[in-house]
Amino acid sequence: MTEKQPKFRSPPFPYVGLGKALAKAEQLYGAVRHHAAAIPTAAKAWETGPKSSATLQSAGALIQYGLLEDEGSGASRKVKLTPLALKIIMDKRPGSPDRAAALKEAALSPKTFAELFSQYGTAYDIDDFLLIHALTAERVQQGKAPYSEDSAKEVLRVYRETIEVAGLVDFDKVSDEGGASSAPSTSAPSTVNAAVGDYVQWVSDGVVQFPEPRRVRAVSDDGEWAFVEGSETGIAMQDLEIVQAPRSNRPPPTLALPEDDPTVYDRADARDKDRMKVVWEGPLIHISATVDKAGLERLRKKLDAMETLLSDD
Repeated sequence: MTEKQPKFRSPPFPYVGLGKALAKAEQLYGAVRHHAAAIPTAAKAWETGPKSSATLQSAGALIQYGLLEDEGSGASRKVKLTPLALKIIMDKRPGSPDRAAALKEAALSPKTFAELFSQYGTAYDIDDFLLIHALTAERVQQGKAPYSEDSAKEVLRVYRETIEVAGLVDFDKVSDEGGASSAPSTSAPSTVNAAVGDYVQWVSDGVVQFPEPRRVRAVSDDGEWAFVEGSETGIAMQDLEIVQAPRSNRPPPTLALPEDDPTVYDRADARDKDRMKVVWEGPLIHISATVDKAGLERLRKKLDAMETLLSDD
């Protein structure tokens, strides 16, 4: 008789990234504000069924990010937004360092995400095979419950989405308590006057906020705020640093065109095979041309036309 293999269950992790979790937190805030709500009330805010798996997954994801707390069980179970969630939702100040810190705390609240960030940072430049091995085989060696290969791939997808939303970068490290602490920048951001088209980096309290520099698309009339591509929220000009455009995004160089000379009768263009220039100087004509055999015939016709013009004059 063949012995049955035990069923495998991967450790829990948020099924959605931090961005979608925050959207659900805001939906709940719009329905009940800071009050506790029964599961059917939360499900209504999320437009899901009170007993559906989507409702349970949503609540579970918010709990793992530290955005939601629950009490009770069964029909008496209630959920409530945490102070961390309220700090993120209610802080509308552009470039708020408090909100930025709260986003980082939420992003690294899931234990697996904190471990990944501590060891691999953003993991954008690390081969997926290495990360999947860390979430599967290495966890077994460490005495931890491993993820299945499919679950590990999903963990990485959600993790990278979350890291981007939180604005975390590689030099951020995880403290012993599990929270995020940021290494200070080598130079403090200076007040700049960024113009439309400039590439900038947003630096708040020494922490770089953008994974990649962004281009300024508008500046407020008073010059105090800049608006960058991909965001509708203004950023204080004093928190911006003008940086070199990413190589892939650099516009081609430009060179000013020579001003038109009103004395030039004919000028070659891209469609003209004859490189010819004629300059009138009173009764004299200065001609320079480089032509082939066919162009010589065209030059004769142009000279005939010029002779007629001189005769008319």
